[in-house]
Amino acid sequence: MNDKEFADQLPKHLKKCSRLERAIERIVSDALEEGEIRCLPLEHRTKDQSSAINKQKTKKYDTPFSEMTDLVGCRIIVYLESDIEAVEKLVREHFIVDETQSIDKRKPSSVREVGYRSLHLICSLGKERSLLKEYQELCEMPFEVQIRTAMEHTWAAIEHKLNYKSATALPEQLQRRFMVISGTLELLDRELAAISIEADAYRKKLAENDINIQSDPLSELTIVTLTLHYLAQHASNAEIHVPKNTQRYSDLLRELSDFGIKSVSEFETLLSSFPFKDLKIDESTSIHGVVRSIMFVKDYERYFRDCFHGQYVFEEDSFDDIAEIADTAAIAEHIRDLDYQIYDVL
Repeated sequence: MNDKEFADQLPKHLKKCSRLERAIERIVSDALEEGEIRCLPLEHRTKDQSSAINKQKTKKYDTPFSEMTDLVGCRIIVYLESDIEAVEKLVREHFIVDETQSIDKRKPSSVREVGYRSLHLICSLGKERSLLKEYQELCEMPFEVQIRTAMEHTWAAIEHKLNYKSATALPEQLQRRFMVISGTLELLDRELAAISIEADAYRKKLAENDINIQSDPLSELTIVTLTLHYLAQHASNAEIHVPKNTQRYSDLLRELSDFGIKSVSEFETLLSSFPFKDLKIDESTSIHGVVRSIMFVKDYERYFRDCFHGQYVFEEDSFDDIAEIADTAAIAEHIRDLDYQIYDVL
């Protein structure tokens, strides 16, 4: 196909590309949500007309609409290297991957090479989807899925923005410094992955009551892991809301410290004293609510004397169940005497 034929047919083809882009975005977003894979907002685009024409002039494809595999592209940016494999598996489950054209640019051609890293998969929707009306005419069209970490994406953006992709883009002494930065980002990627693995190992130690970590200071990881562990062991099955707000966990850590709970062993002792089987759990139950309930029941007078300084407000009815667990109405009466705005903390 000559350049003029390509340019004449391109506008009509790009309309189909836009449809394909929307389909890919929908399929990938649903797959990531179902797979519970955390990532940055999905990036996707259809190559603009001028870029496509310029590429055809350079590459001189015989059949450009099948050979130009990046007319439609989707980029999935994950946080950890280990997530790349999980995302790749999802992509392979939902699309047909052309192994001959896909390339893993995370693997350097030599041990001395550093720089751009990303997994590029050339895909198609597959013939099976041709039975669905919305996918007709789209199933054989190629598209590119790029999968990379946030660190890899940062480097790619810097290279592209500053136009430093070429090994000769900068004077040698500056190019060396630039590549050292690239190597540092790669090391950071690996260190983040290692920390994630070790955090999982720490969770396992907490669940197994490992004596080597009993004196460790409390952390959000410890609070969430042990509370969920005790709930799973002793309470009825229920979904527990785990907030991602770091400040709220800072508040809870400070409350526990003021209550005299500062280490893993002290927190375990507190948990073990609570009758979880009597705790009523519903869809609004949170880690914060459970831990505060335990402190209320353990010593509500100390909690309100040393730990509560108006950092949150609550609904008085929420504490009727706690009073029942503690076998005293004193907690509920104490709360009714407090002059704070009301809402449910549990």
